[in-house]
Amino acid sequence: MIKAMRLYNYLIYRIYYFYIDIIKENDLPFFITSIVITILVFFNIFSIYGFIVNLYKIYLINEIFYLISIWILIFIFNYIIIVKPGYFLEMNFNKTKKGTLGVLLYILLSIVLFIIVAEINRSNT
Repeated sequence: MIKAMRLYNYLIYRIYYFYIDIIKENDLPFFITSIVITILVFFNIFSIYGFIVNLYKIYLINEIFYLISIWILIFIFNYIIIVKPGYFLEMNFNKTKKGTLGVLLYILLSIVLFIIVAEINRSNT
């Protein structure tokens, strides 16, 4: 669990510094980082949910209201508890090429898996 949180904090760190260093914006970096992390986590949760629905035909969420509520809860958790206090900045992470490749691979894999699961579920309905 601790290793997973360290990886999660590294992901936040890299997205935060991508926004600061590459995009050259200093306005609302914590807020934008929280939005990006929330979208990624949302993709992951709904990819897993899609696999469960496809394999076991168990439908837990049927209304858009619940989807939006889950997204808002993830955002609040990320912003207030993890990103805004800035704990990830105190962890002395380094920007390495291996870390950059890992983050890019994670983002790409998250998006691709979400699209694959959406296609599978769309073809089964």
